[in-house]
Amino acid sequence: MSRYAICLVTDQKYMLPTVIAATQARTACPGDDVDVFIFAVGMKAALSDRYTEILSQKNIKLVLADRDLFGSDSTNNFIDQFFSTSALSFGALGRLFLDQLLPPEYDQILYLDGDIQIDGSLDELVRAEVPEGRLLAAADPKVFWINDDSPVAAKERTYMAGLGLSPGDFTGYFNSGILRVGRASWREIGRTAWEFLRDSPDLCICHDQSALNFASRGRRLPMSMKWNFPAYWNFYGLASRVKPRITHFMSRPKPWNGAFPPWGRAQQKPYLDFIEAHPDLASELDAFGLKLTVRYNLQQRAKWLDEMAHVSRRRSVSSQVLDYEKTALV
Repeated sequence: MSRYAICLVTDQKYMLPTVIAATQARTACPGDDVDVFIFAVGMKAALSDRYTEILSQKNIKLVLADRDLFGSDSTNNFIDQFFSTSALSFGALGRLFLDQLLPPEYDQILYLDGDIQIDGSLDELVRAEVPEGRLLAAADPKVFWINDDSPVAAKERTYMAGLGLSPGDFTGYFNSGILRVGRASWREIGRTAWEFLRDSPDLCICHDQSALNFASRGRRLPMSMKWNFPAYWNFYGLASRVKPRITHFMSRPKPWNGAFPPWGRAQQKPYLDFIEAHPDLASELDAFGLKLTVRYNLQQRAKWLDEMAHVSRRRSVSSQVLDYEKTALV
């Protein structure tokens, strides 16, 4: 009988939003054969004790991992350098080692990024049957304009070719924020991705997502965008058609930074409620001050105006998304 693990991986920088995502995942999939794990890499002891206390009350398992998970000091120095110019966090690399981190009784994995919000049951996705050697993943939003005649699309095609994808495979490029996979399959995919990232960091423009797309060539099966719905697609009016269960806040700003279009106070509220319940952790919430709030409100409104001005682009993307949904296995 299968045992299912919902896994989130973080470091201290993204711990608070990851806790919110894990809490929502626990509510969305309460079965006795499903456990929710947060694997925290390099957490300070005092904070880990506090989060352990909070998470134990929510039936979520916090597992601490040292940075020697990645290997030697030289490897960790490479990781720090690799992420030095990125807004992303090194903690996500820990997902490549889930086979080492998970207790042995779990044979099925649902991996979730921490910058998500869940609205509805996850049972269908958690219990989806995934053939050995394959994984379920949703298309990355860029595949819906990858064949455009534009400089930015041409740049993305060059990037994907560097990962070993042929032109016919570009639309198979996936977002790695939500993945459903068997443990044995992940062992091989994670190892191959880690080796590629270390050997070819210049090709891994999207960090471990790049490496996972390299490692998963010919393995990926299409998953509905309802399980990995880009928040900015609210500009496209796609939510009413796709009916997202998981919304993914793929770029900065994030909802814990503030209430910025295309989301509002309702999406910021889970993080504010957490701080209200645990005021001693207020410093862990990366809420923007007035200057950044004004800046990102203007930026997000400019994005909305740009999308509204490009009617044909919106229609093209929306049409391709709905066609893709017909191919999704779950």
